[in-house]
Amino acid sequence: MNKTLIALAAAGIFAAPLAEARITRIEITTTESPTFGGFSWPGVGQYEKLVGKAFGEVDPKSRLNRDIVDIEFAPVNARGKVEYSFNFYILRPIDLRKGADKVMYEPPNRGGKTWSALGRVSGGGDDPGSITDPTVLANSFLMPRGFSLFDTVPEDLLHFGHGNSFDAKRVPSLLGLKKEDVSRLASVSVKSVRYDNAIPEQVRDRLEEIASTINMVAKAFDGNPEKTTAWFRARNPMLGDVSPRDMIRLGRYERLRKFIINAMMERVHEPDSAAKTA
Repeated sequence: MNKTLIALAAAGIFAAPLAEARITRIEITTTESPTFGGFSWPGVGQYEKLVGKAFGEVDPKSRLNRDIVDIEFAPVNARGKVEYSFNFYILRPIDLRKGADKVMYEPPNRGGKTWSALGRVSGGGDDPGSITDPTVLANSFLMPRGFSLFDTVPEDLLHFGHGNSFDAKRVPSLLGLKKEDVSRLASVSVKSVRYDNAIPEQVRDRLEEIASTINMVAKAFDGNPEKTTAWFRARNPMLGDVSPRDMIRLGRYERLRKFIINAMMERVHEPDSAAKTA
């Protein structure tokens, strides 16, 4: 496997010249070759799985990047660029010469992979490379045609899950939120609040947004769930002696989110600032 070629291929996908963004580094953490249990498609052959993390930077002053939410609050590096990173998941033919030279790219969609209907596969969840049923694989749509599949996935330090595997109940459990609190956050009735497969879309969307913010704080504590939970539940003098959890309960989530983003900015410039805001 040529990691340089992989890096160049990924950079080619994500480095959008018009938006002045570029990939600066790629780390491959997991390789499975072959994947899909070794299944081989006629004319294409076997597939391999590559999982890792990519790092890049974007120009916050470019007018083409103005629609990026809160980019004006993000810290910049010595080049005046905002750094970012994302996790990726790639499935591609082992022999690229037999591939179609085409990529099916799915950007983050609640963090999960949703191309199963297009790909005409079932099972595998967020790891479709784990599908081994030969009947399912033989009847699939994308792989027999030699497509490479590329997904980007948000960082999930506290394991809330993504897509169909999102554990909606984990957010209120971690923060100690009652159904009444969740109903106010999502603007739905208390009776409609539930966390199973029939969860209302408004509830799911709001809890996924909060989960993303919790993961942001968790990053400052190296993914430690106990320290993250303690920070959300403790009164914070910088929030008017109100705990971050109660900021959420009282309908001040947006203010809390901006406070956290600013704290992350300070942390970049002063390593001990995270401890000061805790």
